[in-house]
Amino acid sequence: MLTNIYFLLPEIYLSTISVLLLGFGVVVIKFQERYSQILKINYLTAISLIFAAFMLFIQNPNETIYISNGLLIMNDSTILVKITLLISSAILLVLPNKMTDYEFSQLVLLSVLGMMILVSANDMIVIYLGIELMSLSFYVLATINKNSQHSTEAGIKYFLLGALSSGLLLFGMALIYAYTGETNLQALNAFI
Repeated sequence: MLTNIYFLLPEIYLSTISVLLLGFGVVVIKFQERYSQILKINYLTAISLIFAAFMLFIQNPNETIYISNGLLIMNDSTILVKITLLISSAILLVLPNKMTDYEFSQLVLLSVLGMMILVSANDMIVIYLGIELMSLSFYVLATINKNSQHSTEAGIKYFLLGALSSGLLLFGMALIYAYTGETNLQALNAFI
């Protein structure tokens, strides 16, 4: 089972890079010119996303691999979707935009990490964790324009809708678990 951790290297790499870039932003950007440093961070984050896509591309398992006792799954379709997510997010960061906040690239990186976990999920608990990691980043991205009343309103509405849907999702998962005693998607498929 330990060799299957190899297939989690892109996710481990992205989470490590996000922590390192966050620390770099706290220490360095406060003391230097902000805009040029933020552009460098955006490019560095985009390069990290492309490198993670390359790590996924060279893995290519040819069969379905189950990671962490079946919590995550890796096959050709999950790799294709993950590579598409990573490359499109890298393009988003490289395109010229008006975002001068350092947090923008960090939030994109964390939302991509949540989407990658969601794509590989093979258990209801992991699905919930992936959705929450992605959604929390999206809540803040919706309100990143601090000077706009519309941005703040959109973020609050999105947060309230997300909290309600998260509660309903957990309630539904709890009912399924109470009835079947399983959270694994393949075990649920076999039960049905």
